[in-house]
Amino acid sequence: MGIIFIEDSSKSLYGGGQKISSFCLKVLSSKYHINYTDFADNPMLRSSLNNEGDLCLKLLNRKGKNIFDLLINTFFIVPNILKFIKIFKFKNINVIYTTTKRSLLYGFILRIIFDKPYVYHAHMLMQGSRYDFIILYLIKKANKCICVSEYVEMEFKKAGLANTCLLRNPLENELKEKKLRTDFSKINIAFAGSVIEIKGVNFLLDILKYNFVEGVMIHVFGEGPELDSFKNKYINSKNIVFHGFEKNIIYYLDDLIHIIILPTIIPEAAPIIIQQAFSRGVPVITTNIGGQKIFIQNNYNGITVKPQNSFKIAKAVMKLKNDQKLYNQMSLNCLESSRKFEDLESFKIKLLDIINKT
Repeated sequence: MGIIFIEDSSKSLYGGGQKISSFCLKVLSSKYHINYTDFADNPMLRSSLNNEGDLCLKLLNRKGKNIFDLLINTFFIVPNILKFIKIFKFKNINVIYTTTKRSLLYGFILRIIFDKPYVYHAHMLMQGSRYDFIILYLIKKANKCICVSEYVEMEFKKAGLANTCLLRNPLENELKEKKLRTDFSKINIAFAGSVIEIKGVNFLLDILKYNFVEGVMIHVFGEGPELDSFKNKYINSKNIVFHGFEKNIIYYLDDLIHIIILPTIIPEAAPIIIQQAFSRGVPVITTNIGGQKIFIQNNYNGITVKPQNSFKIAKAVMKLKNDQKLYNQMSLNCLESSRKFEDLESFKIKLLDIINKT
């Protein structure tokens, strides 16, 4: 069996969606021949392929947000489709695998041309855009819509989708109990993810303006278009460290980070960083919307706050910093919560079963 895998890493090379795509590529290329295509050059995803014969193809794309860039990308559809046609001509393709809204469009077009089934792996939710009805139409036409959490599946079923199947994001690392804290004079908190506007990183950094925030060091792990502006704004701050992209965030969760902050201002699907934090007994403070809130039981394994509210984030951080008993109990509760996550072997079996039945 041959699979054409259409990814779009142009907005974020190393986000949670790409992490899941990496898992999927490893699983699928262990059994099938993969034709991996992307709108960006993503070394992490290319390295996930197991077979030397797997095809890697970069699709035409123009970065930007203005109307000119949008028009250019529209014109790129034709040459990109011609690239796909060439793949179908010389390769035996049985399934089209899509992971983003843009790749979903290409999957739909290719199904019309070649009458091949396509799968959509939903890493994102609808965000209230005027174009959501188009996206939902394309998803409905997919043979399978893979949902990364119960929350995503519930939201799509509300929208009238009947082709959903649940495949929870896997936990790649073993559980490891974090040492109970005895010194609470200082605390390390961290954001890990793509440094883009919707992640709300500015609301985390702004907590330092409150006088009651003391002994707090903020660590930012990730790359993105907002990173340089944050570095310039906080160039003189001794309480913020920008690490850039870090592949092995688990190392820092083991030995440095006490709290993960996810101040995202949009409903997310199933943030990988929450699972990683829980597996190391690290509590999470996140916004009370979307799939992120489903992981959190307030004052049990984390704290939820309203979006775009630096003051509430600051209060939550200091609550955990100042209450040693609460923090240590919450840390143990995080480990207990992580026992419910999907493991890699179970993820592999379920993914292959979905593909075989498509």
